Amino acid sequence: MQLLLLFSDVLAEESVLCLQKALTQLREIWELIGIPEDQRLQRTEVVKKHIKASLALVSLQWVGDLLDMMIAEEQNLKERLIKSISICQKELTTLCSELRVEPFQVRGRVSGAPAWV
Repeated sequence: MQLLLLFSDVLAEESVLCLQKALTQLREIWELIGIPEDQRLQRTEVVKKHIKASLALVSLQWVGDLLDMMIAEEQNLKERLIKSISICQKELTTLCSELRVEPFQVRGRVSGAPAWV
């Protein structure tokens, strides 16, 4: 019986570490792409709901796979946004050149703005 409890404790500890790591990665992505805090909290709640539902139905491996999939989706979103911004910056440079005007420069970082601003 003690071995089962020990195994259960180890499994619970691994689960918590896995979840913390995944949430940290998601929060880093969300911060980098400028998702507001209220939306970050909503997304965190979605993660929690998925985890609770999955724990009732499937194994820990599936939960890990689900978290990996969610991280990959958010990473994909980040990459699409960065690519879109790059394209828009190139278009802005071209337009400014054609119009013979200097591009607008932001002075300092706006509070709550994404890291690339």
